[in-house]
Order: sequence, then structure tokens, then C-alpha cells
Amino acid sequence: MANLGAPQTNKFAIGTAEVRLGSLVNANKLTQSSSIGLVDSANLEVTQNSVDLLGGFPQTIIDTAIVSQESSLTATLREYSKRNIDVLLGNGVAGFIADLETDITGAALIVGETTIPVADETGFSAGDVVVLFDEAFPENLTISVVASTAALSIELDPNLPLLVGLDPTGATTRIFKGNQSAIGAGGGCAAGSQNFSVQLTQLQKANCRPVSFVFWKGTIGAGMTYNTDATDFASTELNIKLLQPAASEYATGADLEHVAALIPSHPVGMFVSGGDL
Repeated sequence: MANLGAPQTNKFAIGTAEVRLGSLVNANKLTQSSSIGLVDSANLEVTQNSVDLLGGFPQTIIDTAIVSQESSLTATLREYSKRNIDVLLGNGVAGFIADLETDITGAALIVGETTIPVADETGFSAGDVVVLFDEAFPENLTISVVASTAALSIELDPNLPLLVGLDPTGATTRIFKGNQSAIGAGGGCAAGSQNFSVQLTQLQKANCRPVSFVFWKGTIGAGMTYNTDATDFASTELNIKLLQPAASEYATGADLEHVAALIPSHPVGMFVSGGDL
């Protein structure tokens, strides 16, 4: 006979959890490329609120019914990629953006310059936000906007000229395309959807199988707090509210059509594991 309180299964979860976010069209199809990266911890909470029917004297509970259920996922996020920043700011899940950088060349440039000789202007275009800097002294930077490009040259907006002198002959000076995340644009009816699909995956120690929570639709539940100091790496709490899709969102031609067979019986999401217990 088993001891009092003995475990009924060996399904214990431990170790790093992975949080994946993606577009609604990729719900239940997220791969590791959709991971938000290193997280200290993740907490999934499903709360149920009930109402009791009291009767008799003294009154006792005659019946009870669950009247609401709320689901949320929080994680202590460590990586500050543009993609993660966009999620925190309520801008939705952005696609991958390649890095674009080239060397500044030629003679020394003085404050106020707008014509920047470069090793390769390919990929830069009018309207791009760019950052110019000295690799040895990254504090010597200028953030500007491209007005136009020509062969081996980038012309800056005259209202945003070079702020500090740069000398390509004596140091490595570079210009890169700044991939921005809009602050103050998230939420409301801004262009683009702030909703995304979610998956939380962890290792089951007993059999080395992955166990996953899959959610069709989520949205950011809180803003961004960015704290940094000299003694520890920065961390930010990511808070996601998990939502039930409307029927129109998994109808024919809609973003979630590919999981239309699952949503009616799993309205918000599902837990996927193996075994009978």
C-alpha cells in the first residue's frame, strides 16, 4: 500500500519554459523561431469566479455555478529584441527584420554634415531612420532620417544633420538602419492587429516529452517597465491576456480557419500532454 500522500504519477515539470508568440494565422503552428527567448520564469493562471445559491435558515450553499473564467500568462522576459519591445508596447507581433549596416568612408566629417559617403548604400532608402556612430565611442551617435541615396552615398534630412564629428580615417565609423518600435501607438484601432497566438512549452521530466499550453488568441495585458542598472541584467514582466476568438475569426477564410475544428471544444486554448492521468 502506498504511503499517505504518495504521488499518483511521475509527471513533474521542471526547467526552462519557452514562450512562443506569433500571428493568428500561425496559431498552433508556432516553431522555436517564434520564441521570445530567455525567460526567468513563466506563470499561467486560469481563474474561475463562481456565485453561490444560499437557502434555508441558517443559510447554506444549495448550489454554485462558475460565472466567469479568466486566463493570463506572465513571464519574466530578458531579451529586448525589437520584436519583444513591440509586443510589450502593444504593437502586436512584428515579423523578422534583417540587420542593415555599412561603413562610413572618406575624409573626416564635421558637425552639421548631411552627405555621408558609405561603403554600400544598398538597402537604405528615403524615410529610413538611421544611426551613425563611432565604434570606439558609441556615445558619439547621431539619429537621423535618410532623405535620399546615391551611389556610395547617403543624404541625411537637413533638419537632422550629423551631431558629432566622425573621422573614418582614424576609427571605424558606421551607419545602420534603426528598426523602430512606436511608443504611444499600441492599442485602439491602430493599423495592424495587436492580437497574437501563444504557446507555452516545458519539459516533462519523467519521459523527456514536451508538454504544451496552446492559445488561439492573446493580447498584451500590461505595459512595459524597463529597469537597468550596473549590477544586474534588465528584466521586464510580460503580461498576456488570453482571449476566446469570435466565430467570425475562425470562419472560412479567416485567420484561425485552420483550427476551426478545435476551437468550439477548446474555446480559449488547450493543454497537450500524453498518458491517461
